Amino acid sequence: QQQLDMLDPQATPLLHMIRIAPNEREQSLRDYLGGFGFIADQALSKVEPFSGGEKARLALALLVWKKPNLLLLDEPSNHLDVDMREALARALTQFEGSILLVSHDRHLLRSTTDEFMIVADGSISEFDGDLDDYQQWLTDKKATERQESTLAKQQDRLATTDESTHIDRRARRRQEAEERQRLGILKKPLIKELKQIESKLEKASERLEVLQKAMSDENFYSDENRDNRIAQLSEHGQLEAQKNQLEERWLELTEEIEKIDKS
Repeated sequence: QQQLDMLDPQATPLLHMIRIAPNEREQSLRDYLGGFGFIADQALSKVEPFSGGEKARLALALLVWKKPNLLLLDEPSNHLDVDMREALARALTQFEGSILLVSHDRHLLRSTTDEFMIVADGSISEFDGDLDDYQQWLTDKKATERQESTLAKQQDRLATTDESTHIDRRARRRQEAEERQRLGILKKPLIKELKQIESKLEKASERLEVLQKAMSDENFYSDENRDNRIAQLSEHGQLEAQKNQLEERWLELTEEIEKIDKS
C-alpha cells in the first residue's frame, strides 16, 4: 500500500522509471516494464485510470528495480490475472534479496519461498514441511483438539453422574448412546462432504504438479508453445482458484464438526 500511495497518477510507467533511473537507456526501461506487462502504449499511458492490479504491478516493478535487501509483501497477487501472476512469480524468483511473503496464493508460495513460518498457540516458529504438510498438520491438530474435548466432556459427564446417585447406570449408558447417535447423525453429511473435498484436492494437486513441471521447462515460454502455454496457464489459474475454494470449505467443515463435538 505504501508503494501504491507513492505513484504519481499523472505520470506514465516509463516516466516513473526514468525518475528512479535517469541514466538508463529508455529502451532498456521499456524492456524492463514489458516484463511486468506494460508494453507498447500502456508504458506511455497515465497511471490515474489504471486498475488496482495494474498499479500494483507498477509499484512492484519500481520496487524490484531498486534491488532492496528485503521485500515485505502482503497478498501481492491480488487483482492480478493469470499471466501477471506468473510474471510476478518469475520476478520474485529472480530477486536476489530476502522476501517476507504473506499470501493465500499457493502457487506463488510454492514458486518463491524457501521456508515457511507457522503462527500458532501464541508463538511463531519455523515449519518443517511444505503446504501439503501444513494441511496434514492442521488436520492432525484439529483431530487432537476434538479428542481432548471429547475426553474432557466424557469425564465431566461421568463426574456429574457419580454425584447424581438418583440416575442409575443403565440410564446413563442410554443417554450416552443417544448422544453419540445424535452427534453421528449431525456429522455424517459433513464427514461425507469432507472426504469428497479431500479427494478433489488430491486430484487438483496432482494436476497442478504436472502443470508446474511443464511450466518449469525452458521451452514453455517459447513462441512456438504460445497457444499451449496460454491454455495451461489458464488451467493452472482455474485449478489454483478451485483448490483455494476447496481448502476454505475444508476448513469450514472441520470447524463445523469440531463445534458439534464440543456441543
